[in-house]
Amino acid sequence: MSDEGADAVISNLKAYEDKMRAALYILADTGAKMMEAWAKENAHWVDRTSNARQGLKGSAYWDKDTIIIVLSHSVDYGVWLELANQRKYAILQQSILSKKDEVMQNYKKLLGA
Repeated sequence: MSDEGADAVISNLKAYEDKMRAALYILADTGAKMMEAWAKENAHWVDRTSNARQGLKGSAYWDKDTIIIVLSHSVDYGVWLELANQRKYAILQQSILSKKDEVMQNYKKLLGA
């Protein structure tokens, strides 16, 4: 194979990697937003200010070669909602568990598995 041919193969592989990383990110971010929406809809507490419910946030980001989905509270008392009162008001883990299979199915479709 000529140098030009090898360069073209490398260039095409890099373009494919970039497209795949973008697609993986979109799926992760979509999954995070689905978890966020589920958490907001199914939170077990009574709203007083709506800050806790509105402060539930789902996002995704790359850490080197690993994509990470994050679901979190943005209010400082979110930790108490998750851990206090025998976890009566906890919602993060339930939200993740409710959507994880759907997120994984979307990845399998993308990868043709």
